[in-house]
Amino acid sequence: MAEYPYTSLERQVSTAVALNDPKRWSRVMGDIENWMDWEGLLKYFPSENLDGSPVLTAYVLTIGRANGWTVPERPRSRLTSGLWAFLRNDTRRHPAFPRATSRSSRLSALAALAGQNVVDEPTLDDFDPDLELLPTSALLDWIDTLDRVVPAHPDLVAAKAILRSRLNLQGTSLGFSTEYRISSRGSWHPPTAMPPVPLSRCSTNRIGSPTCRA
Repeated sequence: MAEYPYTSLERQVSTAVALNDPKRWSRVMGDIENWMDWEGLLKYFPSENLDGSPVLTAYVLTIGRANGWTVPERPRSRLTSGLWAFLRNDTRRHPAFPRATSRSSRLSALAALAGQNVVDEPTLDDFDPDLELLPTSALLDWIDTLDRVVPAHPDLVAAKAILRSRLNLQGTSLGFSTEYRISSRGSWHPPTAMPPVPLSRCSTNRIGSPTCRA
């Protein structure tokens, strides 16, 4: 992984995480504002011709928090502002699959903001996802948001039950009926709208059987 040849922001961040290298993370964070667009969203490459991605922005905030690593205050503020603008529909992005991407991207952004402790209960009134139709990655984001913001939310029990029903544990492999199977060693994936779920998001302390976290 240390010798991986590509230099997109996504790859640099993921390499730091995969190698558990906080110094590498700090170097990326020291230059992070050069990867932002005018709205505060992160770009895959530092080109003025590219728009930022709310999914990549959410990924960087979430993966940093999950590893106990920080994003400096100034860029963190810009990133959260960019995600709020995206959720308010003040930004316009043109994904290849608008319907699915919009739903999943919004839940990903919301979960990232909840992880920064900047989401309150009234904000959730703008979200009413059809739990059964959510891809597993988006279902996990919704569960994570509710766990952090409104643990007594009526969706939470139902969402965890749906997640539990999708678990498929066979030998040393854990998978989901709606996703690709993954090995017990886990796997890294690029931040897309509906990614396979890595085993590193999973734990056993939420719903009484293996379940997952951001």
